[in-house]
Amino acid sequence: MKNVFTKGKYSLLLLFLVGFLIRVWHVNNYPPLLWDEAALGYNAYSILQTGRDEYGKSMPLIFKSFGDYKPGLYVYLAVPFVAVLGLSELAVRLPSVLFGALMPIFLYFLVEKIFGDRKLALWSAFTLIFLPWAIHFSRGSWEANVMTGFLLLGSYFLIKGERFIVLGLATFLLALLTYQGAKMMVPLILLGLACCLNNKLEINFSWFKNWIIKFRRSVENKPFLFIGASIIIILMIGWYWQSFSGPAANRLKVMSLFSYHRPQAEVQKLLAADGLSHKNWRFYLFHEEWLADSRAFLDRYFNYFSPRFLAFSGDWSNTRHSAPYFGMVGHINCLLFLLGLVIFLSKKHKGKEYFFLYWLAVAPLPAALSRDVTSGVRSLPMIIPISVFIGIGLKGI
Repeated sequence: MKNVFTKGKYSLLLLFLVGFLIRVWHVNNYPPLLWDEAALGYNAYSILQTGRDEYGKSMPLIFKSFGDYKPGLYVYLAVPFVAVLGLSELAVRLPSVLFGALMPIFLYFLVEKIFGDRKLALWSAFTLIFLPWAIHFSRGSWEANVMTGFLLLGSYFLIKGERFIVLGLATFLLALLTYQGAKMMVPLILLGLACCLNNKLEINFSWFKNWIIKFRRSVENKPFLFIGASIIIILMIGWYWQSFSGPAANRLKVMSLFSYHRPQAEVQKLLAADGLSHKNWRFYLFHEEWLADSRAFLDRYFNYFSPRFLAFSGDWSNTRHSAPYFGMVGHINCLLFLLGLVIFLSKKHKGKEYFFLYWLAVAPLPAALSRDVTSGVRSLPMIIPISVFIGIGLKGI
């Protein structure tokens, strides 16, 4: 037993070292520093030197930088590295590099906990280390990369059991403080955990009643868990309140798909095409604004599962989000992903094992609700379930 544990420990250490070296190699030279990274680094330097951000605000949680009001945890994560290494590309990018190297380890523990399969856990972690999508966003100061790591770690803590509930919720709070997309991903992942951990794919009344009974017993036996969880939930609610009010809410308005309506000229063109002078029932049935928004949303959502996005072209809306002329996961990985899905769906599983399928389904939602046709950064949490299904494909082979 000791030998098995030692081998497992060294395997994980090797996975971490390989992942870290891939992500840190010449990271100060390539890719070139982006303006967002420069802003993160300068704010980290400003906090280190003066305790204030670039606008003179003392220790903010939300940074106004470029007027998009970023959640500021990444800035504070970069402060120790800027203090040691100076204001450099390497110092600013190291938090993302470290999270990129740690995520395969987090994924190993989560997969092993859910599936009870150490071999599958190793294949999934191995896949995440070499996944082009994961490597690309680990080599830059991308807050979404750190957020994805927190989502992964928080899920593992909550699955571990009630002793880790406070730690899990605290980790999800950190995800909220890291990236805009966490505002949607955190409640979605928590909902998925609530559904799947009951070994069912639904929340029914009997489950809810049993959960209330268990929760009441845990409060009676371990009141500190209840107090800790309550404090964190209150902090989460406060964060949402702050994020959706005042200037910080402008980011949502600017990026939301539903903030952009068709110009009047386009409406008149649609009316003329139908031989209409004004809107009637046919226009409302086929051309109403909510139908156009729904089509735009569905078009964006399914783009993230298309061969063009995953295998061939990557993020064609923004070339800085992927390698040129290469899919987000690549050709072979895309085939392995499909194989893993087929193998997974061909077998019967317990509810908790469907958690990754649920994660795959909800991960593109924040990106699909934004104005961009594709976004490799907003859909980044997809790398977790994709790595698991590629691991299932590799294990099957």
